[in-house]
Order: sequence, then C-alpha cells, then structure tokens
Amino acid sequence: MNLAFYRKGKLHYSILYLLAFIGLGLLWQYVFRIAFHQNYVRLCLAFGPSVLIFNALITAIWSDFNDDTDLVSANPTVFVGAWLFVGATISIAFANAARRPYFLGEDAPAKWDQVRENISHIIVFYILLVLVYVWLLCAMPFLYFVFLLSASPVRMALAVKGAGLTYHPELVLKENGTEKERHASFSEKPVTSAFALGSLMTLAISLIARMISLLLPS
Repeated sequence: MNLAFYRKGKLHYSILYLLAFIGLGLLWQYVFRIAFHQNYVRLCLAFGPSVLIFNALITAIWSDFNDDTDLVSANPTVFVGAWLFVGATISIAFANAARRPYFLGEDAPAKWDQVRENISHIIVFYILLVLVYVWLLCAMPFLYFVFLLSASPVRMALAVKGAGLTYHPELVLKENGTEKERHASFSEKPVTSAFALGSLMTLAISLIARMISLLLPS
C-alpha cells in the first residue's frame, strides 16, 4: 500500500479524511444498531461480497468507470473526490434518461411545457443526487477500507504501467493451431479488478469470522 501521502510531521487533509472514515463507520454502527437493530459491520460483511461482485459486473460493462483510477486510490482525499464526482455523474445520467426529448419546429412543446419539463428534470436530478450520496455515505467507509487492502495489486499495476514497465502475467492462447501471447493486467480494468478482489477478500473475512464465532463458546 502506498501511504506516502500521509506526510510526516504535518497535519495533512488525508489524515482528517481517514479519521472521518473511522468516525463515520462508528456513527453508522450506532445508527444501525439503534434504528434497525442491526450491526453495520456484520451487514457489510454479509452483503459485501454480492454487492461488490455486482459492482464489478457493472463497471466491466460501463467501461468509463475504469478510466478514473482515482476510484481505487489509497489517498482518502482523492478517493472521496472521485466517488462524489461519480455520484453526480450517475445522477445526471439517470435524470437525462428520464427526460423526454425535445422536438423542434412545429412539434416543439409550448414554452410553459418546456419550463415545467426543466423544473421536473431538476427535481428528479436532485432527488437522485441525494439518494446516491446517501448510499455513498453509507458505503464509503466500508468501501475505502476494503479497497485500501484489496486494491493494492491494482495500484501496483497502475504504478508500474505509469513508469513504462511491464507488470502482467503472460497467457498463451491457441488460435487455429498456433500459439498467441496475450497479456493480462489489473491495470486494464482497475476499478472492476478492485471490486472483484474486494468481493473475494470480504467473502474470506466473513467466512473466517463465521468460523471463529462457531468455535467460540456461546
């Protein structure tokens, strides 16, 4: 894990974000226990593997996610900014998808209809924005600490790729009876790889926690 951004001897914004993540996780632990009689950490471990692998499938299809490598950054300042931008982008995309297309010429709607359409579009956008940000606010502490560990190979591949070096296993495929080399790397789909690795890591932690709970006396 590259943690060089935590500058020694200086109070850095990253440290404040890290403390905010810890505090937010403790807050959700308290809120979930009081409001829903649930344990926030246990819920994350129980549903984390399926949610993370679902997100891996979404980011594999929606390839624009993999263009923003800040989404897997270990720097909490960069991580928060990147995911807040994603939340706004998703809200805009869904709000535009729900918007009726404009027509020109004789088929154009009346001005009042256009104003009403614009107002409803803005309302839908802000409703979606609030819902997405509430979801991110709940998931971000868990997601950051998962990515801090699971996305280490992804960040290493990105760093090596940025330095102009090669860091990938070689896969030998056979096409028409001839061997063909193909290179695979975490840097090709960094966000998808981080979600997939995070799903495996969360699943392993949940299984270990379940085994420990079974071994301990009740």
